[in-house]
Amino acid sequence: MTLEEKLIKKFGRNRAFMYLLKLYKECAYFFWGIKKEMAFHEKIVFLLTNRLIKRGRRNVIKIEKAKCRHNLFTVIGNGNQINIGVGSQLKNIEFEVRGNNNYINIGKNVSLKNSTIAVGDNGSFISIGDGTSIGKSATIVALESAKIRIGSDCLFSSNISIRNSDSHSIIDLRDNYRRNAARDITIGNHVWLGENVTVLKGVEICDDVVIGNRSMLTKGCYQSNNIYAGFPVKLLRGGVSWCAERIREEQE
Repeated sequence: MTLEEKLIKKFGRNRAFMYLLKLYKECAYFFWGIKKEMAFHEKIVFLLTNRLIKRGRRNVIKIEKAKCRHNLFTVIGNGNQINIGVGSQLKNIEFEVRGNNNYINIGKNVSLKNSTIAVGDNGSFISIGDGTSIGKSATIVALESAKIRIGSDCLFSSNISIRNSDSHSIIDLRDNYRRNAARDITIGNHVWLGENVTVLKGVEICDDVVIGNRSMLTKGCYQSNNIYAGFPVKLLRGGVSWCAERIREEQE
C-alpha cells in the first residue's frame, strides 16, 4: 500500500483532504519533478541505493516489491513514466528518458543487469514481459514515438542490441524525403536470443523462436518454431522449440 493510499484510508475522501492531497502532489511535481509510487520503506531503499537525475514535471517511477539496486535513472522532460513489476531484479541499469510522455514498463519477475534502457523524443515506448531474463550489456533503445515490445518468458544472452531507430535522418536528395524513419519492433513470447544478436527497426519475431549468436535481424517477420542465424540472418531449421530449464541445468 502506497503512502497516498494509507492517507486516504486514514482520513477518508472528504473534499478538503483530497484538495490538500492534490495540492501537495502538484507541488511535489513542481519542486522535485518526479513522483515515486512505492511503499514508504521501498522509497527509502530506492533513494539510498540508486541515483536519480531529473528535470521536468509530472514524471513517475513506480516500483512494486522489486529488487532495484545501483541503477541510474535519468529523466529529463514531462509526463514520463517508468514501471517496474513485482519480483523483478534490476542491477546496474542505466535508464535514460529524454522528452515527453515516454513510457518504460518492466513486467513481473524480470531479470536485468548491467544494461541500458533508453527512450527519447515524445511518446516512445518500451515494454518487457513477465519472466523475461536478459543478460549483461544489453542495449534497448526506442525513439521517434515508436515502440519496442518484448514478450514474456524470453531468454536473451549478453550484448544484445535492440533499436527501433537509426537516431539520425537519411534524406533522399531527389525529393527531400526521409528514407529511414523509426519503426516498431515486436518480439513475441518464449524467444531465445543468442549472444551479440542485433535487432533493428521494423522486425517482428513471433513466439517460440531461436536466434543464433552474432545474428543481425534487419527487417521482416520471423515465424514461430524456427531457428534463425547468420549475418544477415537466414532460416536454419523449422519445427523446433526450446526449454530454458534444460539450458540452465546444462550450464550448471
